[in-house]
Amino acid sequence: GNTINLSGAGSGEWTVGSGTGGTFADQTDPTTTFLGTAGQSYVLDWNTLAGCPTTNSDNITVNLFTNPVPQLEADQNPLCEGEDITFTAQEGIQYDFSINALTNVMQSSGSDTYVHTTIGASDSIAFVVVTNSDGCSVSDTLVLDVLPKPTPSITRTGSDLSTGVFPFYQWYYNGTPISGATSQFYTATANGSYTVQVQGTNGCVGESAPEVITNVGIEEVRNNEFSVYPNPAESIIYINSGESNYSICLKSLTGKTVGQFDNVKELNVSHLSKGMYVILYSSNDITSSKKIIIQ
Repeated sequence: GNTINLSGAGSGEWTVGSGTGGTFADQTDPTTTFLGTAGQSYVLDWNTLAGCPTTNSDNITVNLFTNPVPQLEADQNPLCEGEDITFTAQEGIQYDFSINALTNVMQSSGSDTYVHTTIGASDSIAFVVVTNSDGCSVSDTLVLDVLPKPTPSITRTGSDLSTGVFPFYQWYYNGTPISGATSQFYTATANGSYTVQVQGTNGCVGESAPEVITNVGIEEVRNNEFSVYPNPAESIIYINSGESNYSICLKSLTGKTVGQFDNVKELNVSHLSKGMYVILYSSNDITSSKKIIIQ
C-alpha cells in the first residue's frame, strides 16, 4: 500500500529490471514514485538516455511486504452486559487489542487472543492492531452489540415481596434459589436476605439488591383471628377462623372487589389472574386482612 520515492540523477529512464508488475509515475523523472505489488521484490534500473555524452546506470532493490489481514472476531456478538467476550485475530507477531478507542489498549502482546471480562453497556466497538514479522501493521474493528441486563427491584409489604413484570423469575433466600419460587410474587417464610433474579425480553439476566426481612411472624401473631393457606395458591384457598359467623372479601391490589363470601371454608380462585390479592376478614367487631398470591 505504500508508494516508493525514488532518487536518480541527470537525464535517464527508469525500468523494472526484475519483478512482476509495478508502475512509475514518470519513467523519465529521476525522483519519480513507484507503486508495486505486495509480496514482490523488485530491481529498479536507472539508465542514462541514449545519445547522452556520458552513459551510466544504477539500480535499487525494493521489497514490498504483504500486509497482515487481522480478521478480528468475537466468540459471541451480540452479548449481555456483564458477560465475558473473547476476541481473536490472525497473521501477526504483535497484537494490540483496544475497546472503544484505538488508544485504549487493553492487551498488547504476541497472543492472538484477548478475553475481555465483564463487558459494559457503553462498550460499543473493539479494535486490534496486528503487526507481522515484516513490520507491517494493519488495524481492524468490530462493532459490539451489548444488550442491557434488566435491573429488578423488590417491593415489600410486610412479608410479601414483589417485583416488576418480566418473562422469568427466580427468588433467592440468603443466596440460595428457593424451589418453586418462580413468579412475580413471593411471601417470605423466614427472616433473612431475599433477592430476585429475572430474565428480560432480550434474554439477559439481572438480579435485584437484597431485601432483608427481620419481622416474619409479627403479622401472623397480630392477625391470628383467621388464617389462609396455601400461600401461594393455585386453585383453592382454605379459610380457618375461630368465629362461626364472618365475612370474606377478596380484592385485587388495585382495590377492586373480585369476590364476597360469608362463612366459607374454601375459595375457588382458579379463574382469577395470577398475582397478589388481599383477603379482608370481618367478624363482629374484628377486622383483619392478609395478602395472598395466586400463581
